[in-house]
Amino acid sequence: MSKYKVGDKVRVRSDLERHKFYSMKDGMLKNSVVDDMFKLRGKIVTIKEFSFGQYCIEECGYYWTDEMFEGLAEEQPKKRRGRRDGSFHEFDTVKHKKYGLGTVLEHDNTINVLVDYDEWHEGFWDGNKYWTVATELELVQAYIPN
Repeated sequence: MSKYKVGDKVRVRSDLERHKFYSMKDGMLKNSVVDDMFKLRGKIVTIKEFSFGQYCIEECGYYWTDEMFEGLAEEQPKKRRGRRDGSFHEFDTVKHKKYGLGTVLEHDNTINVLVDYDEWHEGFWDGNKYWTVATELELVQAYIPN
């Protein structure tokens, strides 16, 4: 039996990671996150069908698993704490005025932060990754391990 039913509005995990495998609640079926799925992190989506032991949603193809969702949309997502010192840590979600949302990959403990932005921009090295000055970033969601 599935955790969600057709028509349910669910929230995609805001900390969803590209190419990571997520399981169904029974632990038997797993699926990985592709770029089209990653773009929906933190968004509310609608369960379209349940087939082959996994979910399909109206907003995107591919198969989704229980662990890819935070819960029903009516439920509030887990609260994440911001950092008062303005620092950034690996896997934090950040926002840049020009480049948009991204995920912190590393920091050099000074003012530089390596960010994997959600979208490609001309002049970036290695795809979407770019060293950014920390003062140009806004913390959207702090990554707090469970």
